[in-house]
Amino acid sequence: MKEIKLQVPNAGALSNGLSNLLKRFSNLEKQILIKLNNDSIESTMSNMQKSVVKFHRMELGNLIQPFQLEQPMYIPLVIADKLTKVLDFFGDSEIEMTIKYDKVEEKDVALMIQFHNSSLNMELMCSKISLFQISMKITDVILEKLSSTEDSLYSIDIDAANISKLKNLASNNINEEIYFIAGSNGVIFKGDGFEYNLDPSNIGTSDKYGFSKNNIKNLDNEDYTMFMLKERSLFKSKDGNTLVVISKLIE
Repeated sequence: MKEIKLQVPNAGALSNGLSNLLKRFSNLEKQILIKLNNDSIESTMSNMQKSVVKFHRMELGNLIQPFQLEQPMYIPLVIADKLTKVLDFFGDSEIEMTIKYDKVEEKDVALMIQFHNSSLNMELMCSKISLFQISMKITDVILEKLSSTEDSLYSIDIDAANISKLKNLASNNINEEIYFIAGSNGVIFKGDGFEYNLDPSNIGTSDKYGFSKNNIKNLDNEDYTMFMLKERSLFKSKDGNTLVVISKLIE
């Protein structure tokens, strides 16, 4: 077993950053597989039906003092918010985090995290990486293929205000299926009792794309570019830190 010691200037600030990360996945899973890089934290999760895949990257900035990993480290947590709850015990104090890890299938996987300052010591046991095999596979292999826009039929920009409107409209839909419909009148978001003209531009193609209304909840209220492909829609945030893939419902 190996270990690495990380210096955290403010436990509360790190807890807040991780809480924001966890909220982005709350509609998908209560568990999470975190991928720790030297300058960022990433996660890629999907719902049980695999009809949504979501990726988000959080830059570490000054949350943790600079450190050097030989390769990315995976931190598996069945109860995702246990990590933030432990950090909250330390308030805004400076702490040392020691991650004990080992090799599992050629990857560095965290087994335990120890937290320490002058007045408090705590430990958090990580979960078995075997519970996250699908998430790890998506992270390492599938995400690159899913995020390809090479064969997209069309793309449009959707700002945060319109993302919020789409989610509100979808929540009021009676039936499960909602649609993006492209044609000469632009791109229309259509449900049981509404048609919202999302982009009036003639995008030069005709397409009808149906998907589950619940899946759109996984979009965050930020600016995206939506790429429409035959079997999936792909939402890439403008800052490049969030990616949401929503599969087409089988007709």
